[in-house]
Amino acid sequence: MFQVPKAGESIRCLGFDVGAKYMGWAVVQTFAGIPQLEGYGLAGLEELPNDTFGTYRKRLIEYWLHTFPELVVEYSPDLFASETIPLVSNGGKFDNLQRVKGLLAITVCQALAYMDDKQWREIGANTAKKYVTNNDKATKVAVRNAVIKVFPELEPEKKTINPNVTDAIAVALTGARAHIE
Repeated sequence: MFQVPKAGESIRCLGFDVGAKYMGWAVVQTFAGIPQLEGYGLAGLEELPNDTFGTYRKRLIEYWLHTFPELVVEYSPDLFASETIPLVSNGGKFDNLQRVKGLLAITVCQALAYMDDKQWREIGANTAKKYVTNNDKATKVAVRNAVIKVFPELEPEKKTINPNVTDAIAVALTGARAHIE
């Protein structure tokens, strides 16, 4: 089971947030609970017009088999965290096919992490929202603003940063249990 770092300990968390088309990722390093943002971005594949789910799935697996190890080598995380993807449709704009694609991407990443003997934490969206905003029903804008408060260097990107990225940063902060007050 994951242990919260003690005073003087350092932890590096690679966090993921799966969106309908792209997965946000972020690396947060903490030392004695104080966070530093080491990297972030978007990853994923657009569907091609002639893609069947099978061909898209194959391309997605090949993509993640290439991309995930590069992130691991570059950042050498101590643990991984992803937002939990609900298995049941909530009637929103994300249908079950998009949910399956997200689960597929996360599953490939989890398999690679476990092969490297790394811990993986799944974090509920409401848990990450509550951790960074103190409100488990916070909007994407509120999460973005809370993330920018922790990492003011993101302020110039305030209007353009992808919500999957700010959500991934929130997941990484929650995973690492960074001190964010």
